[in-house]
Amino acid sequence: MNTSITAVYKSTLRLMGTLTADDTYSAIVQEAQRLADAMYGSIFLMKHDKLVRVYSTVPKDLQIVPRTEGYTYQ
Repeated sequence: MNTSITAVYKSTLRLMGTLTADDTYSAIVQEAQRLADAMYGSIFLMKHDKLVRVYSTVPKDLQIVPRTEGYTYQ
C-alpha cells in the first residue's frame, strides 16, 4: 500500500476516540504537522461570518489574521 495513504489511515485511527473539541483540534493539527512535516498549524472555523482561530501551535508573534478578501474566505 502507498506509504502516504498508510500514514493518513493511521492518522484517522488516532482521531476515532471520543475527544473534547480542544483535544480533537490538537490531534488534527498534530497529525497534519506530522504528515506535512510542518513546524506550526492552526484551525480556523467560521463563526458569525468570520473566521476564528480555535486552535494554534503558531507563536503569537507569527500569527496572521485572515483577510475577508483573501483566498481563505473564498
